[in-house]
Amino acid sequence: AQDDGRLDDLFERLRITADAGEASNLEARIWRIWLRSSKAKVNALMAGGVRRMDGGELAKARDTFAKITRLAPKFAEGWSKLATVNYLLRDYNASALDIARTLSLEPRHFGALSGLGLVNMALDRPGRALKSFREALKIHPHMQGVRSNILRL
Repeated sequence: AQDDGRLDDLFERLRITADAGEASNLEARIWRIWLRSSKAKVNALMAGGVRRMDGGELAKARDTFAKITRLAPKFAEGWSKLATVNYLLRDYNASALDIARTLSLEPRHFGALSGLGLVNMALDRPGRALKSFREALKIHPHMQGVRSNILRL
């Protein structure tokens, strides 16, 4: 989870690398760490929730991620996935609250910062969106989607 000791080094390397391939590898390693809880039940729920979300079963995915946040309220990725599914369901205010919880647990969560930018775009708050996207790039300078959104704004 977000308190894994390997993350500090991975984030530092991600911030300074000039190599897009290395950045992609580092990002994947960070996501693998973030997605693993210390609780087997939470890991099983996470896998099921991701499958549901990927399969378009958004309401069921939301229920699953909400259950994760109740079982493991200090597990940042549970909140992050709940934020994602709420965004997909166009419940932008709920998504923003879930992102706030994510960032309170893992301030370096570049995915949550990018998501907050998308939420702010959806709510027609371009200044806030730009701020979130720029914060995400400070952590992960190779996020091309974020760069595209900044140019669009």
